[in-house]
Amino acid sequence: MPRTQRRRFTVEHLAYIGLGLLSVLMHLWALGGRSLHHDETIHAYYSWLLYRGDGYLHDPLTHGPFLYYWTALQYFLFGDNEFTARLAAATFGIALTLTPWLLRKNIGRGTALMMAGYLLISPVTLYVGRFIRHDIFAVTQEIICLIAIVRYISTRHVRWIYIFFASFALMFVTIETSYLFTLTLGSFIVLVTLWQVNRKLLILFGVYGLLAVACLKGIPDHRGLVVSGSGNPAPVLDANGKEQWLPLPLVTESQALIVRNQGDDLFFDDTANGGLRQGYFSKLRETLFGISDAEAQANQSRLYHQVKNQTLYGNNGVFMHMPITALTILTVVFLIAVIVIIWFYKGKDQTQTMWKRAVSQAPERSLLPALDSLWGMHGALAVVFGLVIYAAFFTSFGVHPVGVVSGIAGSLLYWVAQHDVERGGQPSHYYFVQLLVYEPLLLFAGFAATIAGIGHLALQIKRGAALTAQRMAPGLLAWWAAGSFALYSWAGEKMPWITLHVAVPLIFIAAWGIGRVFAWGFQPIQRAWLSKELPTRRTEWLGLVSYLAVIGLVASYAVMQLTRMVRIQPNIAPTGSPATPMFLGSMILIVLAITGFYSMFHGWRRAVTGLTLALTIIWSMYSFRSAWRLNYQNGDIPVEMLVYVQSSPDVGRVMDDLRKVSIAETGRMELPIMYDNEQIWKWYVREYTKATGFSGSMNSPATPETAAILMIDSNWTTNQANVEGFLEGRFPLRWWFPESQFYRFAEVPELDANGQTMRDSSGEQMMQPAPYDQDSTIGRLIRNPFDAKTQNELWRYLLFRQPPAQLSSVDFKVYVRPRYAHVLGVQTQNMNGQSQVR
Repeated sequence: MPRTQRRRFTVEHLAYIGLGLLSVLMHLWALGGRSLHHDETIHAYYSWLLYRGDGYLHDPLTHGPFLYYWTALQYFLFGDNEFTARLAAATFGIALTLTPWLLRKNIGRGTALMMAGYLLISPVTLYVGRFIRHDIFAVTQEIICLIAIVRYISTRHVRWIYIFFASFALMFVTIETSYLFTLTLGSFIVLVTLWQVNRKLLILFGVYGLLAVACLKGIPDHRGLVVSGSGNPAPVLDANGKEQWLPLPLVTESQALIVRNQGDDLFFDDTANGGLRQGYFSKLRETLFGISDAEAQANQSRLYHQVKNQTLYGNNGVFMHMPITALTILTVVFLIAVIVIIWFYKGKDQTQTMWKRAVSQAPERSLLPALDSLWGMHGALAVVFGLVIYAAFFTSFGVHPVGVVSGIAGSLLYWVAQHDVERGGQPSHYYFVQLLVYEPLLLFAGFAATIAGIGHLALQIKRGAALTAQRMAPGLLAWWAAGSFALYSWAGEKMPWITLHVAVPLIFIAAWGIGRVFAWGFQPIQRAWLSKELPTRRTEWLGLVSYLAVIGLVASYAVMQLTRMVRIQPNIAPTGSPATPMFLGSMILIVLAITGFYSMFHGWRRAVTGLTLALTIIWSMYSFRSAWRLNYQNGDIPVEMLVYVQSSPDVGRVMDDLRKVSIAETGRMELPIMYDNEQIWKWYVREYTKATGFSGSMNSPATPETAAILMIDSNWTTNQANVEGFLEGRFPLRWWFPESQFYRFAEVPELDANGQTMRDSSGEQMMQPAPYDQDSTIGRLIRNPFDAKTQNELWRYLLFRQPPAQLSSVDFKVYVRPRYAHVLGVQTQNMNGQSQVR
């Protein structure tokens, strides 16, 4: 290779190597040190079953198969324990940190380095990247899809086509959030493509949108009769004596459970031997179109559906909902119309179709020619490659062929049903609060950059500029960020780990926005650096460094003062200092005054840029501190909002103590123990060869050989007579953050003139805001931002992770023989005595 073409090792390479090594250290340090979360034990245990040869059957309740195969591989390579279970997620967390390297030529090298740096210290990405759930895999695959799009447009290397479809398929076999990503990405490509092909097509798209809204809002929904009682339920009557009819969900939870998989792999009904084994297509037909009259008469129970603590009676199916049927027909007609117009319509005096004409007029390295090139051999092979990946995972590599259908149908229908279930019951502002607590830089810079990125794209299109990779990338990232925040805030299920799907797009677009501000503001400094006038260069840089130093001193003083002012001092300041709002306001004015003074000598452009740099550094330091405390101090203590219904540290301690007893007594894992129907025990007792499970109630007293019994609090009373001769220790099993006191908006029922609770047309209670003093911290902050008590409460949490209320928990007991009590920290007392809480 000629000397001029050799790739040189640069400072940039060194920076990414350093980031990679730090990422490995931060993701692997103390990785197995905290107790496995309830969900983590499910994923770790099913991966272990796969590892030991019990096979795998896809179940959308536990999401897609990729996690289980990847985790089983870690067990095969390194053994099965808490560390290797989380190692599967950590590998993708490490990879996620370095993905901006692949975008550096399209978004700027400095911007890519900022992305990688913040991905490393982000509390959300680091925590979820050390947590065995599907989200870290899915988000990494989403980013690779976006990178593949941008890189293919800019380079036209066919490998990026295969990378895109492979990542896209792996994303679908990971978790159902892939549907929301597909909607976000697909809407972007469709809108931009229609605009470039013919702007008038957007009018057609707008008409489609209006008709879609009319279908969903204007056509009466499918309803069921509200019934009560059991056996022969009677209709529930309203205040006027009329039967109550309420909308049925698109898919009820019971219907979704039926079609989630097919263990016997029957595609069609089997009537052999005079019986009936229902095939998957029959179940799918019922879920989509309802059951027949004959089936309803044969089994009336299939017409009863439990919906939000109410029983509704009616034949239900997706396409029995007329708005959905109308919307489906409308969508098919719209797609056919668009395809016909774009690919076949030539117009008057034209020799090319609308599509070919637009492609021929676009530069080679832009979006339209890239899309057009997919209609070839490599595009077809890449699609086949993706489908093979999909089929391989969902069929368990050929073992369960029905997975080819249930992989899409079962997953989609099950999680559509979960939208109405609203698991977690979080409010719509949930992710906003998560960002406020952990990622304030993204909350402000990310949102501002999202608006700027979409505006940048709109400006490029308005100017008629070709959408090259560099011009399209900011708009694509901004659309991804805006779409993710909107869709996940709308979705019924909101969980802490899903915050990753919101935070990562904001990290990418925030880095682009901050990079643009730096490029705009530091241009004069760069020119001074290149000039030969040494005083000008020195003045520019000394001015910036001095400004940052002064802002840093002000910020340090503000933090030190806040730590004193928000502290609760009985008899002096029982709720903290009343001067906190005035102090914070004065600090903001001082920072603005310093910035104004700096602008007098260096110009407003550099002043704005300097302020942006200062805030970026301060907020990044805050995020790094939050990441450290979340991951290495409070990883299983729910003073952190991201630590959700977490297994307590005592779970791991008790199980470690039992392991020591087993090794000491038997030389191996042969200690006779019993455990109840709590899910997490399956993981923790998997190595015990003499472990016996029971379904909540023991059939008889424990045998003399039984050394220990693990039992959740709901089973204590029923088994009290069966644990004679044991000493007990009581510990938190799962504990959780005081959500209602911190961020949920408190509500009380709205009453009519007679003092009766009012209800809306759907039968739900009508609620109104609770009195101010009964509201949560965030609720009171919104209602009165200048209340000193509320501000102190918020800052105590942000600075010291002191929640406004006590943690709550579900407890468990470990019953042990007296000779083992000292090992487990259980007091040597009678089992009827007061429980030990460690």
